[in-house]
Amino acid sequence: MSKEYNVLVGMRIRQTRELLSLSREKFSEKCSISSSFLADIERGKKGLSSETLYKICTGANISPTYIILGTESSSDASAVVELLNRIEPKYMDSAVGILKEFIKAVN
Repeated sequence: MSKEYNVLVGMRIRQTRELLSLSREKFSEKCSISSSFLADIERGKKGLSSETLYKICTGANISPTYIILGTESSSDASAVVELLNRIEPKYMDSAVGILKEFIKAVN
């Protein structure tokens, strides 16, 4: 793989991690990889094996389509679901209401 491809993949992994509001340490724990290895991947210094890609996608509960190809997929929906799962039940109606208003505004 080219260096440019590794940089793009790393950027998408970092964006996914940030969307989930996880530190590099917490995200690497969820993915069962070291935080220094994750940092190298996010910076494009190292590429991914299929095993590492599997660990990242499983840990983040996302599809590999976005990470590999850069195309939108169900991973975006998974990220939204993950964020909503972090909300206390008493705030869920408000969160859904905000999301609905946001969708109306952008459409």
